[in-house]
Amino acid sequence: MKGEYGIFTEMILQERYLLNEEDLYYNKDKWDKGQTNLCFITGHSGSGKSTMGSNMQKGNITWINLDDLQCVKDHFTMANLKEYSNLIYSFFAGPGKKWYVGFNDGIPEEFQKEGEYERALFNDFIDYAIQYSKSHKNERFVIEGIWLFLFIDPSKLKDYAVYVKGTSMIISKIRGIKRDAKNDWKEAKDNKEKAKIIVSTLRRLIVNNQYTDFEGRIRTFRKYFENLIKRAH
Repeated sequence: MKGEYGIFTEMILQERYLLNEEDLYYNKDKWDKGQTNLCFITGHSGSGKSTMGSNMQKGNITWINLDDLQCVKDHFTMANLKEYSNLIYSFFAGPGKKWYVGFNDGIPEEFQKEGEYERALFNDFIDYAIQYSKSHKNERFVIEGIWLFLFIDPSKLKDYAVYVKGTSMIISKIRGIKRDAKNDWKEAKDNKEKAKIIVSTLRRLIVNNQYTDFEGRIRTFRKYFENLIKRAH
């Protein structure tokens, strides 16, 4: 069966889209003992990454949500970024200056292809964060976002702590829909209307194949660290 219903049927029949896995914790012992000052968290949107990251923020630990780096000029002045994190501020004030842009500034021509802006931005930032962490051992950073499994080579992170949320794609997306469509959700009169909100969003994502694309990428990313854990034991 082809088309959106064929993809939907495939998703229902494959448990990985529906059932949660255990969260993966790679190099957690190194993080807990202070042997690394970088921890990366990724997973599907709505999987609980932000909750985990914000709960880890205390003392000398700064939590950074990678979503904040997109069109950053629309949301943060340079003074705001300095209050947010010296890591972020020094990036946008220095080597990442070209990324201090807003939506109306437009995307540079060389990054017009879909996904290239995000790929270049987040790789530049992660490379900078790794170097910054080496010269700021007294600071600790939790960096979180879907962009890690979408655009970052996992081998780049193998010396640091990496946590991958195991919340399934369907459960994560339903949570995300409730969060992102909160006004419509509040105004929904009954469960039937709420179900329509969920189904219409799921159908749109199924049609553009985002489900299968994201699932494939996160499984490849997770498998890399699962293999490293197995070798260590």
